[in-house]
Amino acid sequence: MRLLSDPLPLRVAADLPRYRAEAAARVLPWVYGRVTLSPVPLDDAGLDWLVADHPVVAVEAVRSAGKALDGWQLVQRLDETGRAIATVRLTRAPEAELAVQVVGRRDDTSGALLEHPAAIAADLLRRCGWSPAADAFQGLRDDFPALELGMVFAERDTRVRAAIAQVIEPLGAVWVADPPTARRRAIGVPMARLMVLNVERISAEATAGELATVARAAFGYDWATGGARQAVTVSAPDAVQSYGRLEVELDMGAVRTARDALAIAQARLAMIARPGWTLRATVDAYLAIAPGDTVAVDHPRVPAGSALVLSTARDRGRGTLDLVAWMPAGSAPRIEMIQRAQAVDAARPDDSVTFRDGVATFTISDPAGNHLAGAAVTLDGQETRETDALGRVQFRTERGAHSLSVYMAGYSPFDIEVVV
Repeated sequence: MRLLSDPLPLRVAADLPRYRAEAAARVLPWVYGRVTLSPVPLDDAGLDWLVADHPVVAVEAVRSAGKALDGWQLVQRLDETGRAIATVRLTRAPEAELAVQVVGRRDDTSGALLEHPAAIAADLLRRCGWSPAADAFQGLRDDFPALELGMVFAERDTRVRAAIAQVIEPLGAVWVADPPTARRRAIGVPMARLMVLNVERISAEATAGELATVARAAFGYDWATGGARQAVTVSAPDAVQSYGRLEVELDMGAVRTARDALAIAQARLAMIARPGWTLRATVDAYLAIAPGDTVAVDHPRVPAGSALVLSTARDRGRGTLDLVAWMPAGSAPRIEMIQRAQAVDAARPDDSVTFRDGVATFTISDPAGNHLAGAAVTLDGQETRETDALGRVQFRTERGAHSLSVYMAGYSPFDIEVVV
């Protein structure tokens, strides 16, 4: 069994008997959920490409220089070392780098796609020699019942602890590995009460180090291009009025949908858009307290209220438990979305952008994919036109990067970054 401080057992192309020489140091990726990535070349002819160092559910598309290719086939086989891999076989060599849309790893028992954070975290432990229970990280399933992630692990020095943290912590959750548990970082029902009778020592420090009133969350990461494709910005307007505009970047690139990114960003900003107290306490070890639990604080030396436990350390020799907790000052603020941005490439096959004879046609949709008819769309802050019944709007413009600002009754205004 690998320790949490050990690296993931990722292979590189040089571990295979057959690989393209210049790709020797390329890591063979582990893929979860639906992602777009750059495959690893295996032969000098440019026909055989590895997409994952394990079987996958499917390959949905293969592109070169942004254009869809039609002469390819998914081949899942054993490599020369006896390991199962997923490759794409082309009928002709591509003229430019490939980008492949992959539906990743299956659960070994159920065959289901591994895309929920609880399933991904448990599978990472399993592949590192652990034996997590079937309900491992159940708190994540309770807090995020329908969340879908898309993730690629392809960094050779990624530690097991860091890999699990990449899955869980961007969601605003806290976790422990043994036994595997995790839950949303939020004040809930108190699991214990900290009082004079069970507290050996306690202190509180006022903190505003994480205070933010506006959060921009990047999501929908594209591993082929190396950047997030979308972003959503949320604000706590009352906190902005009280403390000013304090911005924070939230990296949740593995989150796939605007709906999920918005919900997570709102919850995370609600936690940090107010000052609080950092509590440190040594309590009796019989208190069954774990990270993510809420405790009621009723001690004369510190402010009273409900606090979220961030970390614990048990001293078995002394029979005590050291904990660090955070207590918010005041109630959770109101959070609202103020902007949504999306990077769109005309070469992608979703038909959001087309360009012909100097005219760009844009199709405007909401996060659920519904076309927005009657929306006011402004190109580069200058010309404004209205979408038709199918959500389409046209502008005469030159090729290159442009910005669209969209205003529609019933929706918060949002921006779209486009390349035509």
